[in-house]
Amino acid sequence: MPFPRNLFSRRFGFRPRRQITDPAELPDSARTSLIRFIDDNRGGEFPGAYSLEPALRETVGMLSEGSGDIQGIRNLINNVEWSVYYDLCEELVRQSGYSERVIAELEAIFAEEGLPYSMTADGLQWRKGQPAGEIIEEATQRLVQSEQFRGPAEQWEKARNHLNERPPDAENCIKDAVGALEGTARIISGQPSRTLGQLIQPLAGELGIHPALASAISKLYGFRSDGQGIGHGATEPSQGLIEEAEMALHWSAAAILLLVKKSAPR
Repeated sequence: MPFPRNLFSRRFGFRPRRQITDPAELPDSARTSLIRFIDDNRGGEFPGAYSLEPALRETVGMLSEGSGDIQGIRNLINNVEWSVYYDLCEELVRQSGYSERVIAELEAIFAEEGLPYSMTADGLQWRKGQPAGEIIEEATQRLVQSEQFRGPAEQWEKARNHLNERPPDAENCIKDAVGALEGTARIISGQPSRTLGQLIQPLAGELGIHPALASAISKLYGFRSDGQGIGHGATEPSQGLIEEAEMALHWSAAAILLLVKKSAPR
């Protein structure tokens, strides 16, 4: 996927005065590290501060008072809302000409500071551990590169984006991740009206997938169907399902890859 053109805060619906403002959301040290990185690379990976500050301010809808300097950049970064900080980071990638080094250096800052987002070649994404992140990305590529999986690919993208929201929308992440898996299974089996729970065992038999693995996929579907606020209306307050959403995204990705690879012509 190409690096996104629109702002991080716009993609995920963040608005001033509706955001989380807890200082723990973005530690001061993360701001300081970003300023130091810009200062070390202005006139190199980045334009000079004279033009960089006005460009950064314009990107996030803030008026510039003329030519820029490093003090103006410092003041900007130290005073923006947490989501605008991420907007500025993505704009730095654009200003660098999508430099792989800049992406890697920003990701190093995010990782060192323990931030919940990761800077990638596709823009900011919810931070996922390895190898889960690799499996999720491989499943994404398999879906988006095949015309027949256009529907599941769109639902899969929704699932990934639900984790990027703040706070993450765990329930809808689970619903759409397993929904994308179900759509993939329906297309491969040629049975668009059957649920994943109904079709996975016979499909597994056709593809030569062990019954135990088919049972695991069926149980993932069962979790999606039975969970409070996921498959049915909630009757109790959400207990927080971020970890379960990450697991469901990972497992759904692995199951999608299994079905797609097993069904591919040999």
